[in-house]
Amino acid sequence: MNGYKIALQRIAECKAIRNPILDLGFLGLTTYPEELWELTHLKELNLGNFYTYDTQEKKWIGDNSKYERSRITHQYICIVPENKLKIIPENVAQLEQLECLLFDHNSIQLIQNLEKLKHLKRLELWNNKIQRIEKIEQLRKLEQLDLSNNGIYKIHGEKYLRRIGNSNQVYNQISKIENLEGLSNLSSLDLRNTQISKIENLEGLSNLSSLYLRNT
Repeated sequence: MNGYKIALQRIAECKAIRNPILDLGFLGLTTYPEELWELTHLKELNLGNFYTYDTQEKKWIGDNSKYERSRITHQYICIVPENKLKIIPENVAQLEQLECLLFDHNSIQLIQNLEKLKHLKRLELWNNKIQRIEKIEQLRKLEQLDLSNNGIYKIHGEKYLRRIGNSNQVYNQISKIENLEGLSNLSSLDLRNTQISKIENLEGLSNLSSLYLRNT
């Protein structure tokens, strides 16, 4: 059975029992099944290529079993079909109850169509092709945002990140710590493997307890 048919099967099962959690990761999806948007009860949705849901721990965990290290490049390569989604579609707005949305390891270029997800607390967009942090200012319950390993060149902070407690922006092209004024809720800031050479402009981050700057 191919990945798309597996996705349809999981969606049907999820709809039948109204499961609030749906895992569509590692299925080789390049398009979204239309049936997905009927699951308006969903609270957690995985469309990425790293996490699987642990039913005992009741949380998403990284699944390293689907990766092997290349003997030539020494990089980790996924050995199962990966999702290769390019956009966040307009239809995602129908899933208004979402609290967790995992989109890691795809080919998404723009943050868009998330404005109606008023309950969203966790958004994973790492390892995509995003260059700007934008259009998330209405996600007022967002607590965790991971944008690491994209092409972001500048921290856009106050307008979009004011309420976020954990922001991960490692492996980007950021060269300066800036635009973080007013982020009183920020407790953890990860800027590893960026182009930053000077620690500055952290005044006012009263709750910041963890700052990661290795390999900058």
